[in-house]
Amino acid sequence: MMTMILKEMKDTYRDRRTVFFTTAIPMISVFALVFFFSFFNTSDVHIGIDENIDAGLIESFQEEQQEHWHLTVSGTINEELLDGAYDFAIVLEGNTLTARGDFGNSGMRAAQQLMEMWIDYERESLDAWVTSQGIEENGPSIYEWDRDFLGEGGDGSMGFMLAFIFLLTVAAGGLPAAADMFAGEKEKRTMEPLLMIPLSRTRIFFAKSMVVFLYTILSSLLSVVLVIVLMMIYFTEVEQILAAVPLSKYILLFLAVVAFSALNSALLVWFSLLTDSYKDMQNLFSPVSIVWMIGPFVAMIVPATAWSSWMLLIPPINITLVVFDFAGANVLTLGDYVLTISSTMLIVSVIYMITNRMFKKDKYALGHS
Repeated sequence: MMTMILKEMKDTYRDRRTVFFTTAIPMISVFALVFFFSFFNTSDVHIGIDENIDAGLIESFQEEQQEHWHLTVSGTINEELLDGAYDFAIVLEGNTLTARGDFGNSGMRAAQQLMEMWIDYERESLDAWVTSQGIEENGPSIYEWDRDFLGEGGDGSMGFMLAFIFLLTVAAGGLPAAADMFAGEKEKRTMEPLLMIPLSRTRIFFAKSMVVFLYTILSSLLSVVLVIVLMMIYFTEVEQILAAVPLSKYILLFLAVVAFSALNSALLVWFSLLTDSYKDMQNLFSPVSIVWMIGPFVAMIVPATAWSSWMLLIPPINITLVVFDFAGANVLTLGDYVLTISSTMLIVSVIYMITNRMFKKDKYALGHS
């Protein structure tokens, strides 16, 4: 059987399209997406500040501004904003500070940070006034407002990015190999001679399926490692988050990645058996790759404290929660990781049992025509 696997691997390596889509495309996607996220998190933001705002607050904005902010104090802020001079502007209207503009991602983050600076300034000003009035005891209670995210992963952006890129590359990684192994063979009329060799169809099927799995796991592991390295370069807090993860979770994350890659490759084999051409197989599997993207959005919407055991039974939500937990949520136990892996592998086993029986029928092994 090993000889059969090596033969199929050798045949697929002759097809440069398969190698390119399995390795190069996922890596290019990783570079593009990480660059996209990092660019829009650190791109220059031009901010207009109304000169009628309190001078102390303006000074506070200027002292605490980020490197990629460009603050301009002006008396004609509304006109300049309409002329496109700023991404957004802080305008004084009566006693209200209004952030006005066409906000992009960086602009939204900058506006949020400026609001937090304003809150700090207001609190300090109020404290100074209270002290000047000699109010010490039985005075008004002054509270501070802050956000403390559960775990080390902040607002979940790292988990979202890691899960999104992983699911995207897993979906794309094994597709060319799966299409070549079954649908492609039927299209080229080379499956029938292959079935005449003195090997059982079960061995041939699992040899081909193993090749699809190896390409899928290669693509997924490359993408996971690469995205972590790139995120450590672009985002300084990532190294601290990863350092806090115990070794046991690294091992279980690896096993979860293997399990989900096996599930994806099993589905690829199934769809490849159902179709008779490379193009039909790609068209049929495309909706599945879109369904995989549901996982990251569910994890972003549902708070980590609301995650339940049933979510760990449903791909791709389960693998997404594992990735989010690894990226800093820190709410899943080792038992939850095991539940994710075992439930996924159970589904994989059922799919392979079905597809193996399908391959024994000429209708699926040789094509419908």
